[in-house]
Amino acid sequence: MEEAKEPEKPKPEQKNEFTPDLARPDLSRHSAIDVGVAVNLGGMAAQDIGGQFVFEAYELDQPPQVIARTPPVYPYKAREKGIEGAVQIKLLVNLNGSVGQVIILDARPPGYFEDAVMKNAQNWKFAPGRIGGEAVTAWVVTTVRFQL
Repeated sequence: MEEAKEPEKPKPEQKNEFTPDLARPDLSRHSAIDVGVAVNLGGMAAQDIGGQFVFEAYELDQPPQVIARTPPVYPYKAREKGIEGAVQIKLLVNLNGSVGQVIILDARPPGYFEDAVMKNAQNWKFAPGRIGGEAVTAWVVTTVRFQL
């Protein structure tokens, strides 16, 4: 028969001889501090651009709706060569429905249609996107097709 061994006694905890001197910073002189921290809006991937939140279209209850969108002028160089194509763009739709920024995501074929789309898209008008009934600034992606 085996003898029962006594369990080992735990070693005494080492005590830290060092106590950090923590002082609370005085922030009373600062009414607002921009520390670049994003606010969590329930999992929404909002961006902060120029002090306003900007949402992606998939985050909205109601995406921006086109009010006025005239087609761009077909570039002479492309028309002359019989070239058709498409340009995918990302638009920043402001609270008032104007287009604040245009980014070219893709152009097929490249080098023919981008300038026409950039100039034209700046003049488009939208009903702004909405979250909880409130108008918000949002990015939308669309494709402009050029066909002869």
